[in-house]
Amino acid sequence: MAQPPLGIGKGRIEALADGVFAIAMTLLILNVNVPILVSDQERLTLPRKLVELWPKFLAFAVSFLISGVFWVGHHAQLNFVRRSDRPFLWMNLVFLLAISALPFAAALLSQYHDQPIAAIGEGITFLAPRPGVITDGKVA
Repeated sequence: MAQPPLGIGKGRIEALADGVFAIAMTLLILNVNVPILVSDQERLTLPRKLVELWPKFLAFAVSFLISGVFWVGHHAQLNFVRRSDRPFLWMNLVFLLAISALPFAAALLSQYHDQPIAAIGEGITFLAPRPGVITDGKVA
């Protein structure tokens, strides 16, 4: 009788990753708040108030697209994985930890777009998700 393959199937990794990406990407838009207009006179200023939200919309769009790039890359990488082991699982958890931090980094940048530390934080968050590179069928 043939031995079953060692390791853990990749289906659970894919499911967790898809869930984390879906939640993180959805949370990005929650930073863009609808302007509150209290009077009829103030309602005339809605177009101006929407234009004032441009940093939040820009941070949302850029962060969403970059998250999408990471999701596509993660999906492509997992095409080469048949089974995984414990180190690979932990490496993926660290990757997903960085992905889950993206909404905070995007909110910080959209609120304080004129502060260099906010841009640095966003950049660090985008650089952090570096899952292992697969070479010769092994994760390096």
